[in-house]
Amino acid sequence: MKNDDITTESAPLLETELIEAQTQITVLQEYDVKKNGRSRKVSLEIHRSPLPETEETPEAQSAFHEKVFLRISKKRFFLFGKANKQAGASESAHGDDDDSSVISQDVTNYSDYTGSRYDGSVISTSPSRQNRDKLSTEHSQPREAAANGNGLSRLDSLQDGLSVVPETKSITSPARGGSHFKWVCCYLLDLKKIQVVSAANKRVTLKLRYEPDREPRERHFAFQLAEDAQSFLDTLEQERVKEKQRDQSKFLSSIEAAGIKKKIKNLQEFRELELEFLVEIVGAEDLPIEDITSSDPFVVAQFGDRTLHRTKHAPKNLNPVYTLRHNAFFLWSITVQDLFVEADGLTLMVYDFDMGGKNELLGAAMVPAKDIYSANEERKCYPLKALVVGNRKRGHDQGKIAIRIRRATDYDKEFLETYKKYERKRAVSGILDDQGKKNKGRGEHGASALRSFVETKKRTFIDGSGCKIYKYKTMPRPDPDNISATEWMSEEEIELAVMKPSRHFEYVGSGNIAKIYLEILACDDLPNMEGQLGRFGNKTDGFVQIVYEDCICKTEVIDDKNNPRFMPWTRRAFVLHTNYPSSVINIGVFDYDPGTALLNDHDLIGRASVDITNLRSDTEYVLNYTLFNTALMESTRRNFGTIKMRLRVEVEDPKAYLLASLKLPPPIYVNSSCSKDFECVHQTCYGEFNMARYSIDYIAELVDELSKYKRVYYYLYAFVRDMLLWRGSHHVTIIGRTLKLPVNSMCMFFMATTVVEKPRLLPSYSFLFLGFVLMTCMGWRNNHPNPWRRCPTFMELLKVLLYGKAAIPQPETITAGENAEEAAQFDNTWKELIESAEKKAADRALEVANEQEMLEKELEDIGGANAEISSNLGPKFSLDPRQVLGKKYLFPVQQHLLLVCESVRFLRNVFLWEESYYSFWVTLVSFILSIVFIFVPWVFLIRWTSRIVAWTIFGPWMKLVDIYITKSDQRSKDDELKAEDADRLGRKKLMEKTIQEARIRNELAFKLRAFKQYFFGKFLTKVPILKVDRFIDIPLPSSSARPYVKDSSVLATRAFNSAESMAQKDRGQHLEGVMIPRLKANEERSEIATVESSGDNAQMASMKIGGFVCTAAVITYFLVPILIHAVKVGVGYLWNRSLTGA
Repeated sequence: MKNDDITTESAPLLETELIEAQTQITVLQEYDVKKNGRSRKVSLEIHRSPLPETEETPEAQSAFHEKVFLRISKKRFFLFGKANKQAGASESAHGDDDDSSVISQDVTNYSDYTGSRYDGSVISTSPSRQNRDKLSTEHSQPREAAANGNGLSRLDSLQDGLSVVPETKSITSPARGGSHFKWVCCYLLDLKKIQVVSAANKRVTLKLRYEPDREPRERHFAFQLAEDAQSFLDTLEQERVKEKQRDQSKFLSSIEAAGIKKKIKNLQEFRELELEFLVEIVGAEDLPIEDITSSDPFVVAQFGDRTLHRTKHAPKNLNPVYTLRHNAFFLWSITVQDLFVEADGLTLMVYDFDMGGKNELLGAAMVPAKDIYSANEERKCYPLKALVVGNRKRGHDQGKIAIRIRRATDYDKEFLETYKKYERKRAVSGILDDQGKKNKGRGEHGASALRSFVETKKRTFIDGSGCKIYKYKTMPRPDPDNISATEWMSEEEIELAVMKPSRHFEYVGSGNIAKIYLEILACDDLPNMEGQLGRFGNKTDGFVQIVYEDCICKTEVIDDKNNPRFMPWTRRAFVLHTNYPSSVINIGVFDYDPGTALLNDHDLIGRASVDITNLRSDTEYVLNYTLFNTALMESTRRNFGTIKMRLRVEVEDPKAYLLASLKLPPPIYVNSSCSKDFECVHQTCYGEFNMARYSIDYIAELVDELSKYKRVYYYLYAFVRDMLLWRGSHHVTIIGRTLKLPVNSMCMFFMATTVVEKPRLLPSYSFLFLGFVLMTCMGWRNNHPNPWRRCPTFMELLKVLLYGKAAIPQPETITAGENAEEAAQFDNTWKELIESAEKKAADRALEVANEQEMLEKELEDIGGANAEISSNLGPKFSLDPRQVLGKKYLFPVQQHLLLVCESVRFLRNVFLWEESYYSFWVTLVSFILSIVFIFVPWVFLIRWTSRIVAWTIFGPWMKLVDIYITKSDQRSKDDELKAEDADRLGRKKLMEKTIQEARIRNELAFKLRAFKQYFFGKFLTKVPILKVDRFIDIPLPSSSARPYVKDSSVLATRAFNSAESMAQKDRGQHLEGVMIPRLKANEERSEIATVESSGDNAQMASMKIGGFVCTAAVITYFLVPILIHAVKVGVGYLWNRSLTGA
């Protein structure tokens, strides 16, 4: 069989091509020899089979596939037509030196028929004497016997023509009492496995390779005559020469059929070229059921007679996906000559794993050489076919197997070598150190209770003036550069030291559009999490966990401090690389508890989410946040202290940063190496309560949240009231005086008066109104007295989009406590307004309910509203199972409610400019559509569309349609069946396409999960990117901001550029690549890329935008009327022409 016979799913069936091929055997020489005193027959044979008709070249279509084999046969004795077991046993007692070790039975199901006794077999085993007898009997039958069954001929497809063993003659042996014997083949070796060691007179020593993975063995053959020995050697040498010529011819025809012969410059160098492939067994689908209800499939990859690789089995899976943990990857080295000469290409055999029995073959597929050579990571699917061994069929013609192949790289080799070591060691992580190992060190194990009781943390010192001052031991350790001065420090000295620049920054994350310099400074008023031990002086051992996009990092543990301070020489500073502008920084504060996860978890104290979309670049912020245990539930939301941090956002290209918000971020998962870290990461992202689990309380919270969104009515009421009453909404400064102009009222008055006169403006005004509402919400936020509620304005973002770097907003300055009283008064006013309105609504609802109750009571006293006189059967006990609700019914409801709430939260954030970048794009698109729709002739389109529909569908000529089309199109029953079959086939193809796309997505997801677990740990957490929390964390009034000024003398600035800081760089957990993914390269933007993405200068950008808008307006304004007039003239002309003709 040729390599080109195996193609993808659209290829013709393999089995018909193979079974129809007739193999002829020509015996060149046959000799009787002695081996260890036992009679043997040695023959050289040519096995010739026609090549398939699918070859592309005319020469190949008329050629034959020839291969020379050395057959070694021995006598098998029979008595009265049956095997003489005693004779066989006596012969076996003498010993057979042609033994070969047996390969594990779980690799093959063909040990009864093939093996090391037949060199061309794919799976090598040693068949028993009984199996050899069976083998000789089966192969002595004609070749046509295999054609009666279905499936791939094992001896054709996998042994290069080893399909027919000639019938042997039975000979009567007087020495054995009339028993019969015949010559039975026990070995069949091709010339490549035979090597002549020596030849002396009648004795020839050959080195034979019985098994592909074993060393060859020397065997001595004694011929009857010296001439026979010499003739054998001469014939062997001649056939070697012919074999090389045949291989060369086959090689040339194969590369010509593959279409690569014309591209070769040096054929000899190309022939000897060493290729190294990376092969991935992606998975299989639609496998047959071999066990009771399922199968446990695994795959064996073979090339010729050599086993290349075996995957692990996937238990109870008819659609397995093989990943890293199934050993789906392997390297394969081969020369171009061997690749294209081998007839069968790469053989993939799928078996069903059986623990205590024999592994059954499910099917096999052949990957041709041309597909292997040209493969470049694309996923290819091949159908699985059954194999025919002699007259017996093994496997099924069902299922497919998918693989990926590409040329191996140095990274692939290094990775697979490292993974082998990883499997041997069974370590938690592979190439990279896991997060748990990274974060171990002094100050992270917490203080034991005994050490807290004994160790002194506070001392009294005398200053220079003779006054007593209290100093505290610096935790977790003093400054290594100045131990004596920093081992004990007063409260004032600690506060001053905390605010100093950090010494070392850890670079984390895989983004490249922005950098966030984050320093954790302090926590205040943390609760004592030590319980009863707090009475004896033991306090909270606090540390801070940070989760941002695809990275995890945490500070060191500060032992026994309810108000921990993180010193600049400790691990507290991180540079977070950003991929998505809307990503939030999730910060959690925990109490460290030593021990395993089974005994003790780190206790969550509180968490906060830092929104960077409203922060400006090149501004240094000192932010204070309140720590809450959850941001999803109102009834259990509690305050547990505050956290202080210093933060700065550095955006190199603001235009690229803004454009990056156009794409929705994909799901991001981070891995943890142990369950304790996993709990910390999950609680940092979602808080104390996991609403993905079922709970009646969670359902009640979600329902309560949805019910409270009715508060938007009060804001709409205030907006409509101010607009109708022409109350001021925008502050405008004129000649030093600040006026509050009713801009909203003026805009609505203009829109209402114009749309009444020109209804065609309604679509345009609809989008204009949407943008107007968003602009109003933005104005409400920016007019808020609290500076931390302000957001970037629409004009600021529009300038960034048009001008790029030339329009970067200026750094802002916010003092601590700025407008704190006004902001509190503003919030209280709105709160009182809403509470008052809700109280009035509740009182009115209660009053209506009381009135209804009184009415029902009065009606009951008079006998009810309906006079019913029928007899009452009385109460009947019933237990309706529909009334017994539980997780089975309510959990889906909870999941749908959660999805609805998250969607409503996102829309709320867009309208309120919490997601300021998405709000900007929605506003911009609304304004653009409103302008475009002004020039669309809606009246003309609606009128003519209505005319066409009315005159076409409702006219009297529809009767003609009924007579000449509908009735004449009455199809026969056969036509209807054909139409239904075609429709059913179309739906089936669409369904198969959908299933295939879903399967590919699942394959990629499973593979990514396996790689992430190998690299980073086995516990995965989905990180929220968009803001979907019910409560938005806002910095406290004590926060401040100031412009950042770079100073080369500052230690932090020098640390940013130091080699030590860059050595601590962690590229996050983002993997990229198709077959073996690798960590995303976190490279800085080049200057060329920055210049290209930053756009033109302000003047050029303004000229381009203005020219585009003016051109579009002029063309639309003049061409649309011309087109309308042309259509009217053309229609009128045709109408008049028709009337004149009539």
